Amino acid sequence: MPTPFNVEKETQAVFNTVKNAGVDTSQFSMEVKLFADVSGSFQDEYRAGLVDPFFNAAKAIANAIDPDKKVQVVGFSDKAADTGDYEITNENIVQDFLNRSRNAGILWSGTDYAKGLAILREDAKAVSVAKSVASGFGSALKGLFGSKPSPAAQTGATSGKKPWLVMFVSDGEDFGSESKFNEILKEFASHGIFTVLIGANSDENVTFSRLVKAAKDIDGVTFHRISDITGIQTTDLYAKIFNAEFVNWYSAYKAANPA
Repeated sequence: MPTPFNVEKETQAVFNTVKNAGVDTSQFSMEVKLFADVSGSFQDEYRAGLVDPFFNAAKAIANAIDPDKKVQVVGFSDKAADTGDYEITNENIVQDFLNRSRNAGILWSGTDYAKGLAILREDAKAVSVAKSVASGFGSALKGLFGSKPSPAAQTGATSGKKPWLVMFVSDGEDFGSESKFNEILKEFASHGIFTVLIGANSDENVTFSRLVKAAKDIDGVTFHRISDITGIQTTDLYAKIFNAEFVNWYSAYKAANPA
């Protein structure tokens, strides 16, 4: 049975979190994309409804900030498929997603992070087109983001596309190409895309080492571990997603891409 979801209450919770983080919500608009792991090791969690909060959080965030009020969901294992857009009012989003994933032949096998991201790689290239900005701006932001490069600050959206907020949820380690995964994440960052990597597993032997390293090395990428997957709340996810690093990234993006 789907986890109960109050659209108005959850959307307000998103607005409150974003506002408290210091983001101007009056002009805050991003397309929301969810990459959801459907490898075999996550099967029991789906059946138990433990993955529902990630989908519900994506719906609430999309209702708050996505101009289309929809969530595009990519399913991935060691294969991947774009399962399409889902309405915010869809109370059976997880089951519908699993049905579409089953029809696409991607359910319950291995895990390949890059295969998932690659599904929207070409679409991501249309999000923004590079333009020059004031030469001192990138240098100023370098200190803001530490030693990471700041591609979001060095490119500008001239195509009229909204930036993306990507939620990438997995329960296990990657058995695909780490270099390709990082390559696509860097491409995403250079096109005005902020990626939130989420490792959801109570087994501390699962370290999510590639997700941790990617978040450390690539600007526009964060990592959050969810160890207590049985107790995760959507409000916890909002706080993790819209953290200080996101606010800094979004401020840099807006400065480089004034309305």
